[in-house]
Amino acid sequence: MSEETQINILYVDDEIDWHEILKRLLNQIIPSAQIVSALSFQEAQSLIERQFFHAAILDIRLNHQDKTNEEGMILQHMIAQKGKTGIIMLSGFGTTDRIIQSWDNERVVGFIQKDQFNVEKLRHLLKLAMR
Repeated sequence: MSEETQINILYVDDEIDWHEILKRLLNQIIPSAQIVSALSFQEAQSLIERQFFHAAILDIRLNHQDKTNEEGMILQHMIAQKGKTGIIMLSGFGTTDRIIQSWDNERVVGFIQKDQFNVEKLRHLLKLAMR
């Protein structure tokens, strides 16, 4: 695949275990894609400023020690302002309010709760995000 047609997917999550598992799954689901990952808000912000992504998977809370942290929501709005990236929101703390709030952005194609994770749902949402 040429660089012009390379599929780029951004994955942002501060939890190392989830980070590694989901990165492996993404490589299996779309082997030809370049999976670019970040473990922090600052790292993701820098990537978003420099690169276009066809899809982004964002954890809402990027600092699990801070229960008010919603840096993933800030990243969601930054990505939406840049263009046509489809966004999948991810959270282990998915309250109804957070789910509804994440849908306020027209670029969001879905929400995955970590405790209800399903590979087929991820596959389906990735297709929606990249259309």
